[in-house]
Amino acid sequence: MAAEQGDDVGAGVALEATDAWLTSHEDAAPALRRLVLESRDDLARALRGQACDAAAAGR
Repeated sequence: MAAEQGDDVGAGVALEATDAWLTSHEDAAPALRRLVLESRDDLARALRGQACDAAAAGR
């Protein structure tokens, strides 16, 4: 279970880093920004699903 918590922390850091990149690179190519945003959304969705599963399992 500790590895799972560590993964969540790493994923949270990845979301923060992605948000920071998007903020600091507003002039990046639109296609690149779209790809980064889509990947960020995929990660955020996966984390929400994991949190829901963990809550259902009583963790």
